[in-house]
Amino acid sequence: MIDGGKLLTAAQVGRRLNIRPGHVLRLIRRRDLAAVQIGRQWRIEPQAIEAYITAHRQATNLEEAAPVDDRQLALFTPPLQDLQTTLAGVDALRLTMDRLRERDAVAIDPDAGADVAEDQAS
Repeated sequence: MIDGGKLLTAAQVGRRLNIRPGHVLRLIRRRDLAAVQIGRQWRIEPQAIEAYITAHRQATNLEEAAPVDDRQLALFTPPLQDLQTTLAGVDALRLTMDRLRERDAVAIDPDAGADVAEDQAS
């Protein structure tokens, strides 16, 4: 690296990647971004930024995306079924809660009782 390349601070890398310096330090701690510690400060080579971007670049269209085989798909099927079951339960609970709120709102609504009292008085 001592070929004239400039080491960058976490703040400079953050500006280049449009993220906070704290997130840059988190990437370094997780070893997602290569860096060198000099004293208490971290410095990053520009090549490390390019390597990070290349490693984390996502396919921009389906032609570039890697095909999914049946084994990979099978790994996701049980968790997705569990999630669907959980979401169905949440929807049922939400519907029940909405019905209870409506019932309680009608029973507690002071204006609804006033209309009935006026009708009975006349």
